[in-house]
Amino acid sequence: MILRSVATLATTALTLAAWPWHGNGHEQVADIAWLNLTAKSKSEVAEILKAGDADFVPANDDEKSVRAAFRRASTWADWVKEHKDGRFEDGITAWNERFQPGYDPNDPDKEAHRCRRWHYFDVPLNAKKGEAGVNGANALIAYVTGTYELAILSRQTPQDRSTECWWLYWLTHIVGDLHQPLHCVSDHRYEASGDAGGNLFKLGEAYPDNPNKMMNLHSIWDGGIGHAIEAEAGKPTDVESVSERWLKEFAPTEEAANNLEVGQWISDGAKLAQSVVYDGISRDGKQSDDYKARRLDVCRRQAVLAGVRLGKVLNFLLDHQ
Repeated sequence: MILRSVATLATTALTLAAWPWHGNGHEQVADIAWLNLTAKSKSEVAEILKAGDADFVPANDDEKSVRAAFRRASTWADWVKEHKDGRFEDGITAWNERFQPGYDPNDPDKEAHRCRRWHYFDVPLNAKKGEAGVNGANALIAYVTGTYELAILSRQTPQDRSTECWWLYWLTHIVGDLHQPLHCVSDHRYEASGDAGGNLFKLGEAYPDNPNKMMNLHSIWDGGIGHAIEAEAGKPTDVESVSERWLKEFAPTEEAANNLEVGQWISDGAKLAQSVVYDGISRDGKQSDDYKARRLDVCRRQAVLAGVRLGKVLNFLLDHQ
């Protein structure tokens, strides 16, 4: 089931990646997942998180504290990109090297370091023959490895909570990433090596807090969950209220919710990128009101879908009593 990769994706490409959903987006996905966890899974999560980095450990054992820590845990994979003082440094080094045979720690390409390539798997759009290639370090391989490892670890006695925590951190993050369409594609129309999931697709709009810097396609989609919350004028904006509201308003179909094939998530993300993300927007252009509305609608629905699926994945891995 969830441990199976899709062979047909072996020919898809991986290029330079970007930041995933902003931190508030990842936390929103995780909070939606929390509402879909069984009591047993919540109990396991609470114990696992106690073995994590200090900033991500629950303040105490009550559900509110564990729920908040679970949300923070979904951002750890971004935090560790820049923080080298955590307890999982050996894991970062070992797994980064394992997924990248011949890894050179002096490689100037930042994407080669600290498992950054685990955040995406870019299907090549509009690529010519010979332009696209697959890197062995990617979100598909990391996800399949993580689910396999956590499934085994959770059934061992005594349990290795520290290693379980490592994989819990990654899985809560990767599931969110793979529901952001631009973490599933790279468009080759303008750059032979691809646009790095829209990072090189510059818009004619400046960042609100930096009028001298133009936004790119990836950045406006990464911020989409937060933007969608802000756009719901007059409604509560705290993460738990949003989770309750969106689960009612944007609940996925049973078929979609039960689709736990990561290869299909990537394929669906690529289709969304083609039909929505790159449609109706041009390089150096601006978003129309219609484009903004479609973007926010997709981000809401993808956040809920990711959260529901993440809950099901963790229940499968942790609730086996």
